[in-house]
Amino acid sequence: MRIVSWIVVLGAILWLLYTQLGPRLAEQSLPEIPAEAVVGTLSPGAQDAGAPTAQLPYARVYPMLEATRVVEDLDRLEAVIILNSRRPDVAPEDILLSLDDDEQTHHFPVRQYGEVDLPLEPEWRDAGYTLRTNQPPGTLDLQVTFILRALPGPQVEYAWLWESVEQMDLALEALQKVNPGPVRDVVGLLFEYPPGVVGVVRAGEGEGAAVLQTGADGVIRLELTPELREANPTLVFEPLPERMLPLMESVEP
Repeated sequence: MRIVSWIVVLGAILWLLYTQLGPRLAEQSLPEIPAEAVVGTLSPGAQDAGAPTAQLPYARVYPMLEATRVVEDLDRLEAVIILNSRRPDVAPEDILLSLDDDEQTHHFPVRQYGEVDLPLEPEWRDAGYTLRTNQPPGTLDLQVTFILRALPGPQVEYAWLWESVEQMDLALEALQKVNPGPVRDVVGLLFEYPPGVVGVVRAGEGEGAAVLQTGADGVIRLELTPELREANPTLVFEPLPERMLPLMESVEP
């Protein structure tokens, strides 16, 4: 067995963090979800040019909602439905979303980051009910993604993050079966912080520590590599991120 100096190992880890895990800046800012984290997208209103507001048949949403149930068998993930406007002057909370059945109107509040809870109702699908909004046609995107429920603490072993990405890959595979599009793989994680909060991820200590910091969009992008999986450094998060999303990239056919 070859004996390797811990100094050499640490140096290799820091070099990999600097050269392979550096954050890539995007043009977006919170509360919009980064494009590389979106698993599936539907555009309400695109099929109803004559409608006064953006609408979407519930039957179109149902397969995506059903596919997200895969997270019930994945202990680290949660499926998230996000409704956002393409207009910069419209906040998520300004969007009103509802569905009329034969007996009542169901309202679905849109929260701060566009997150909205939609129930899985086969009866609504079979009856042909429609999701309606108060926004102009063609201005909304209904998106699906998966988030990590929580980190085990401010100090996280790299192997734990790797295993979490493996769970995201399984969830993505289930969703892509019902939402065909460009094939993509989960290659890492996005750590989102609230506006004005500077997030930092460190590996190592002192002057030689490798440091990743939030970019202009309030996000740290951490692309995972097999080399670091083998080295398995401990990463320190200061502070803990507010939301953790998959970092995806397209796969060449």
